[in-house]
Amino acid sequence: MAILIGYLSIEILGETKKVPALEVQFVHQPALPGNTYKIDIKNNGGETAKEALIFFHLYQNGRVVESAQLKIGYVPVHSEVSGWISFSRDAVPTDSLAVGPISFLKP
Repeated sequence: MAILIGYLSIEILGETKKVPALEVQFVHQPALPGNTYKIDIKNNGGETAKEALIFFHLYQNGRVVESAQLKIGYVPVHSEVSGWISFSRDAVPTDSLAVGPISFLKP
């Protein structure tokens, strides 16, 4: 019985470590048309992320002037996925780009 309790305790504690951990980085791409950013998403967690949805907010004078979202089907464990987003506003009058909420499913 003690062995079973010990095994279940390890499984429960280990389960909390087996979650996706998405890290988002972006770089402005001035050579591409429009106000375009390359987005790199790394999964540093212990499980694949499914149907990841990442929101981005473009700021001008401290206010959100445009938003975008990037949907990715799968981000496997310890991997990197890239994508691009383009805004209709010019890059020059904008201040910054910020990552908004990130959601995903655990398969």
